[in-house]
Amino acid sequence: MLDRRLTLRTFQTLNVVLPLACYIIATCYAAFAGIRPPTSPKLQKFQLGVCSLAFISTCAQAIVAAKLSDPWSTSDPDVVYALYLALVWSILLLGLTETAGIISYPHNGAWATLFIFGSVVSALQLDQTSPSNSLIYARSILQGIQLGLTSILLGATVLVKCVGTGKSTGNDDEHQPLLGGEDGSSKSAERKPAKVLDQEEIDREEIHQRAGWQYLASFKVFLPFMFPRSLQQRVLFGGMLLCSGLKRIVTVGIPLSLGAVVNGLGTHVPWAAIALYGFLRFLNSPAGLSLVDTWLSYQLNTDMTIALNRHCYDHLMNLSANFHDSKKSSIIWQTMNQGSDVVDLFHDCLFDFVPTIIDFCAAAVVLTYLFGAYMLFIVMVTSIFFYWLTLKALHKKRALNRLSRDSWLDQWHHLTETTMNWSTVTQFGRISHEMQRYREKGDINRSTKMTFWLYECWTRFVRYTIPSISFLGACGVAALQIGHGQHKIGDFVILVTYWAQVTSPLDVLANNLWKVARNLVNAERLLVLLEKAPAICDPPIPKKFTFLGGAIEFENVSFSYDGKRKVADNLSFRGTPGQTIALVGQTGSGKSTILKLLFRFYDPEQGRILIDGQDVRQIAMEDFRNHIAIIPQTPVVFNASIMENVKYPDVDCTDEEVTEACKAAALHDKIMTFTNGYQEQIGERGTKLSGGELQRLAIARAMLKKADMLLLDEATSSVDSVTEKQIQTSLRKLCAGKTTLVIAHRLSTILHADQILVIRDGQVVESGTHEVLIRQQGAYNELWSSQVQTQSKEVATGSKGVRLINDLASNEQDTDNLVVSETKDPDGKDRPKSPLKPTAPEFVPRSLQKGTDVSSQSTEIGVESSTQTRANDTNTK
Repeated sequence: MLDRRLTLRTFQTLNVVLPLACYIIATCYAAFAGIRPPTSPKLQKFQLGVCSLAFISTCAQAIVAAKLSDPWSTSDPDVVYALYLALVWSILLLGLTETAGIISYPHNGAWATLFIFGSVVSALQLDQTSPSNSLIYARSILQGIQLGLTSILLGATVLVKCVGTGKSTGNDDEHQPLLGGEDGSSKSAERKPAKVLDQEEIDREEIHQRAGWQYLASFKVFLPFMFPRSLQQRVLFGGMLLCSGLKRIVTVGIPLSLGAVVNGLGTHVPWAAIALYGFLRFLNSPAGLSLVDTWLSYQLNTDMTIALNRHCYDHLMNLSANFHDSKKSSIIWQTMNQGSDVVDLFHDCLFDFVPTIIDFCAAAVVLTYLFGAYMLFIVMVTSIFFYWLTLKALHKKRALNRLSRDSWLDQWHHLTETTMNWSTVTQFGRISHEMQRYREKGDINRSTKMTFWLYECWTRFVRYTIPSISFLGACGVAALQIGHGQHKIGDFVILVTYWAQVTSPLDVLANNLWKVARNLVNAERLLVLLEKAPAICDPPIPKKFTFLGGAIEFENVSFSYDGKRKVADNLSFRGTPGQTIALVGQTGSGKSTILKLLFRFYDPEQGRILIDGQDVRQIAMEDFRNHIAIIPQTPVVFNASIMENVKYPDVDCTDEEVTEACKAAALHDKIMTFTNGYQEQIGERGTKLSGGELQRLAIARAMLKKADMLLLDEATSSVDSVTEKQIQTSLRKLCAGKTTLVIAHRLSTILHADQILVIRDGQVVESGTHEVLIRQQGAYNELWSSQVQTQSKEVATGSKGVRLINDLASNEQDTDNLVVSETKDPDGKDRPKSPLKPTAPEFVPRSLQKGTDVSSQSTEIGVESSTQTRANDTNTK
């Protein structure tokens, strides 16, 4: 009889433990593996209904078992079994409500285990069944109903797999009428156009779509920065672990010492117990172990955050131009600050989440030891339903928090963009418009935050109602046992104290789950940044670069920024050492792209680029870039002093070298007009300097770099004619003997080029010197004629006989004067044909040869002098 009862209790335990373990393990695996069963709403509703009936039958069985138990017993095995079996079915029922697909093996495995072990338990209790005892008979009927419902659930799953019902299911779009109908047309009409996502949002969405374990595994890039590296960090980490362990001991000891004090007060004054209780309370206070732990963790977290920020900055600076050309700087700046959230994620998991679970388990063990299995059942019901509601709300809270975070970043981006471009906003009178936009974005941000907090308050109310109700049940169990003389009054004090140890970890764990989810959301942008790999990298074993003079060669180079429109299409040309190569063409023809490819901001999709016969992709970028200086069309400067900005290419150069470079770039005199001279702060993005002054600063930088090759992208486009002549003289000295690539829209500035390449749609359509290209009457001649005609039309009316001069002068005289008037000077003398080269042949563009009348134009276009000045120069000659 004893063996039979032991066997019954064993199978009852297995019938509770194994299905629950099977379901938990299988569910975790399915979640992390990203298994998504096909949808079948009808079958899912059927399974939900059958499972609900099974849960109701187990609750009825628990009631019957309670009526059959001894009224004075506080831990009847049959009642305990029925209660825990009902708990298992409630967990399975909650799991059904969380899935929209056909139930897969997590539930099937649990149902199969319940059917097998439930059948054994029913068979062992079959001899107790008697029609004369209605309660026992009812228990047997309820057990039979449970087995029948379980077999129906299993049979339905097998039937679905055999018949293949799930294959016919699809998404909702497949069930829409082909022509839309009334409902379909109305929905289509109301459908808003999809928002165009940028690359960063696309990358984040790709992370969201990853399976559970893949999503969490994505954050492994942060692991090297979450663990101590140096000896000092290991000591701090060990101290934190020691404090955490001591806090767990103190947490368990406080209620026990308080119970000892209460029990001892009935007979004597327990001074030792009181002293121990006071000491433990001190250790648990903010001035005790928590203070030591905070002091240690602050140092460790700071070191980890700095290390992670350094790594992120290094990674950001090593990314290629394709990233930096499309990034949102304000968002990147905020993303870089998310390193602290990643470190907090590590700290929360290891020093908050895990210790809190230990506290909860310790409290549950103590309460179970003192008050039996009923108390454990109450604790389990409380924790399961509390965390079910927490996890159910967590997914939506993450989505709402993501919306709130994105709306805040959108407002932040607008703030930074408009303040950085304040002058543009002011010039176009859009201050009130931008203020209104900022208010609108602020309203959106507030709306998303309020939506989040409204949902948080509602779910918090529902969650915390459960522990309050459970506490009444726990007090009832304790009072019943104390009333039966099984426990002392001090044990009730222990219950009240330990119940706080149960509910407090529930609260802390819920908050930690939310903090972990929030930190994961905050770290997603940083994860997107760290997952980006540089498109341009040094080869694993780079070849040593040997500079031999600066010969440049493009061999059948093709390139596109987006993989669709080719910016360079089978581009080929060659430049010998020391040669000046000019790139001309219409805007968007691919001239600047050639410079970017040469500097290896990008790599060609086809072909190769050679410097002195060496493929730039086989060389370390820093090696050959040190030989190249760039003067961009729009120089970028730092918000620092002029001296610091000019010195940037060579921070070790002397102040005298900086002064000489600025003099050569015609910038020194302007600098000396500032209050602080070379120590003047030039403002954000150089707002205190004009466009021409910024270009001259860039030229001074290039001079200090002392590079062997020069890339000039409209280097004098923002300076006046007098200053341009000074800079051109300096540039000719700078470019002497160096291979130079020049982009110019004013063709008069590149007449001295050794080779002019005409770029159209990413191809070299013409090449040669100015004289050769003019005679070819091709694309270059059209550009030249267009500029000459434009200048001639800008001449003021009122005189006659305007002639266009073909200025092919190769000396240092002014080459911008393309239109010369044949009218009389104020002193009555005739104007010469050309003050630059009197013997130059007259050049009349084809567009003017076809009948364009420019005889009514009289005023001369000059670079550095007026008509009167030229007349005086002629008289002097």
